[in-house]
Amino acid sequence: MVSVFDTIGYFKGIIIMKDVTKNYNQDMEAKLINDYRDNPTRETVEKLASQMGKSTRSITAKLSQLGVYKKIERKTKNGKSVISKMDLVKIINEHYNLEMFSLVKATKEDLEKLVTNL
Repeated sequence: MVSVFDTIGYFKGIIIMKDVTKNYNQDMEAKLINDYRDNPTRETVEKLASQMGKSTRSITAKLSQLGVYKKIERKTKNGKSVISKMDLVKIINEHYNLEMFSLVKATKEDLEKLVTNL
């Protein structure tokens, strides 16, 4: 497709527009959405990537763009959810109805002990 444009009257030129090919057609998008909603796991993303010949990063980006992707919750080595020191301090502050933000300077282990003993 060829179009002629005029930018503020100073320049006239020709732009050659090329057709942009989509990485995912509507059928692929529908499959991504359906499969991921049925089982929103990392394994599903990897399976879809191998089926479609795409990288897992590409599949994740497309699912995010479609508003379907759910961030996979990080886990510690022992399988517990990752929680920040600031979140632990917020829990302690809410429990005692105080504002002690300097508790963040304490070690995470000590803060975890405090929270478990509330």
